[in-house]
Amino acid sequence: MNMKAFLIATCGFIFVTGIGYARTDTLKAVCSEIHFICDTMPQFPGGDAKLLNYIQKNIRYPSNDSSTCVYSYGNGSLVIVTFVIDKMGVPQDFKILRGPTNSINLEVIRVLKTMPVWKPGYLRGKPVCVQFNIPIRWCPIR
Repeated sequence: MNMKAFLIATCGFIFVTGIGYARTDTLKAVCSEIHFICDTMPQFPGGDAKLLNYIQKNIRYPSNDSSTCVYSYGNGSLVIVTFVIDKMGVPQDFKILRGPTNSINLEVIRVLKTMPVWKPGYLRGKPVCVQFNIPIRWCPIR
């Protein structure tokens, strides 16, 4: 049984925090100030459609998870994850804000941590750290 179908929407939210963490194989910029709106928002290589495609190709529905296709807002499991795109475009500081089960949450974080470097966000011509919240909804195809 193929277990993947996704809908994804992206939007950023303002949040000021301390230093975030990135993949250990990539240099990261220190984020002392994090924005949610800037002149040029960070962009996944190829845009939102490519981000959706990337997640769809890389996510693996946990086989040991007994959750069904119903979670809160109707059909599908919903995971809301927040992360920061730093000044160099490196995704970092991943946190689950809402998720159905620990195994699904961990799988979403695993996939997002493997994302390539994004085009960074710019404010007044300078690169800045930008926070994103992404809701990811999926339902196993029966």
